Amino acid sequence: MTSPIFTAPQFQMLAGRMSNLDRCNRCGSQRAAHGADWTCPQPLPASSARVMLIIGGLLAVAGGTLWVAAGPALNTMAALALPAGLLLLVSSVFFAEDHK
Repeated sequence: MTSPIFTAPQFQMLAGRMSNLDRCNRCGSQRAAHGADWTCPQPLPASSARVMLIIGGLLAVAGGTLWVAAGPALNTMAALALPAGLLLLVSSVFFAEDHK
């Protein structure tokens, strides 16, 4: 006689039915991030946060410099570079906290 094996479901269903937004009980990622055989995705290395921080800092400084020094000719580039750099800086902080 064999005993029944109880296995916990891998995904927590949000709306009572299967969707790509369901979270994995093992890694916490969404169902859509998993492979075809439901293997959990590999985490990004912690050095990615440093790269994001450096690129974000450079973009923010370049955008601020363009905004102040260049005048109306390059204000559009500055208006794109400064917020993009700040967004990368903030994202890198949250990314680094997530990988501690």
